Amino acid sequence: MRARPQRSGTIYYYFDVGGTPRREIPLGADFVEAVRKWSELEAQSQNRHAQLVTFRYAAERYVREVLPVKARRTQRDNLLELENLYKFFDELCTLRMTYFSVSGPSQISRHAMQWI
Repeated sequence: MRARPQRSGTIYYYFDVGGTPRREIPLGADFVEAVRKWSELEAQSQNRHAQLVTFRYAAERYVREVLPVKARRTQRDNLLELENLYKFFDELCTLRMTYFSVSGPSQISRHAMQWI
């Protein structure tokens, strides 16, 4: 959230969306109202990214865009490797959503040790 003083002395608040050129959404002059709007916009952007970007999403995009360019043997090997990776990351994602909160690398490594 950016605060910008105007010539009149009033301070207006803006939500910085980012990008080039920079885009900003005006939040108003009232600080409390601006913080409320800012928190809503921030929560919306975080939820959208959390839902879209998963290992499966990235791997499926890899299969669509990168894998067809590779040699036939490499394609076959990558698909076989992806099966195990899907099993691991899908199970990890399910565990995390149900009862497992990833609070550090130690928990992930403990789960990974079961696969070795």
